[in-house]
Amino acid sequence: MIRKEVINHHTQALHTLQELFGDNPIVGVEIGTAGGGLTKTLLYHMPKLKLYTIDPYIRTEGSEYGMLLAQEQVDRSEVEADIVLKRFGFRVVAIKKKSDDAVKDIKEKVEFVWIDGNHDGDQVERDIDNYIPLVKKGGLLGGHDYGYATDATDIIDAKFGDKLQLGIDAAWWVYL
Repeated sequence: MIRKEVINHHTQALHTLQELFGDNPIVGVEIGTAGGGLTKTLLYHMPKLKLYTIDPYIRTEGSEYGMLLAQEQVDRSEVEADIVLKRFGFRVVAIKKKSDDAVKDIKEKVEFVWIDGNHDGDQVERDIDNYIPLVKKGGLLGGHDYGYATDATDIIDAKFGDKLQLGIDAAWWVYL
């Protein structure tokens, strides 16, 4: 039986990172771990990747594109992620804090940052501003849900203009 690859924002991120970095040892940051789907995809297919995952596992309310899950669902996602992350041992560093606070825990430069946490415009802007200084020259800053939250999309457009690249399933990125 031939297994057909499903193309979504996880595989889009994986292929983009593989094209840029090959099989070289790299360090990355994922903001918005949820159940660990992207985390698992990246760590499984990129055996030389060290990944910081950031998620406070707290429901976000009252926003244009806040987390639409009940806290019980968020709690289940945290349990799922813990199971996924345990499998990769020292290659993953789980930081269970809001991204504004978690940035202080990353003491090294990274090759990429993937933003897929709180999609409110002001938070996306803070994530970009907080994390872009961590990305090495030649690295990548990207994320998911481009176009879903109007204020976040406007901020991404304003910050990156012609450098912005759009992928499938609402993925976006810029090469730095």
